[in-house]
Amino acid sequence: MVVPQRVLLVDDHDDARELLSELCEVLGHHVASAATGHEALELAATFLPTVAIVDLRLPDIDGFEVAQKLRARSGCPRLIALSGSIETRSRALEHGFDDYVIKPIDAKRLQMLISGG
Repeated sequence: MVVPQRVLLVDDHDDARELLSELCEVLGHHVASAATGHEALELAATFLPTVAIVDLRLPDIDGFEVAQKLRARSGCPRLIALSGSIETRSRALEHGFDDYVIKPIDAKRLQMLISGG
């Protein structure tokens, strides 16, 4: 049985964000999504995510800064970095992300990451 999580999804690519958001909902989670880092931080204040999936390349502030601010402001317990390549994996983990995933991600892997596995 899936324990529903409050997932904050941050990605500036509309199609990818919508698809991932729908997938999270199908998996049984509550989702709020944002296209920019500033929008995500604003949304997090009221949504109070238990998991944040954050694209590292955003148009305003990068995902590293979003992650640091989410931890400081809302205490988001689980941060997952989302990237198009493996090059930033070490940096993401050093900056406090709990996990790192390369796009595209399959449903089974996504569910494992959200659940903390």
